[in-house]
Amino acid sequence: MTSLNASVNAASALKDEGNAFLLDHLYTEAVKKYSEAIEVIGDETADDETKKLLAILLSNRAQAYIKTEAYGLAVRDASSAIKADPKYPKGYYRRATAGKIVYTLK
Repeated sequence: MTSLNASVNAASALKDEGNAFLLDHLYTEAVKKYSEAIEVIGDETADDETKKLLAILLSNRAQAYIKTEAYGLAVRDASSAIKADPKYPKGYYRRATAGKIVYTLK
């Protein structure tokens, strides 16, 4: 198993843990797991599979930020998700959701 495959597998496992926390409404814990997963894959986003995983992780963390009302962080992560994989629609949805609230509050 290559280092990239090991990183992707580890990040996927952390994503699953984050998803479980998100479903249980434990948003801070979900943010931590998604952050760990993002750190594991780091700059190893050379292939499309890893870029897609990074986009999913960032989008999921954006959702957790939305739930904790950290809308600015959610917009940042959603924008990064779009940059990682412009074809991943949830990045756009999460950015619009958080952005609408941010700009409404101003």
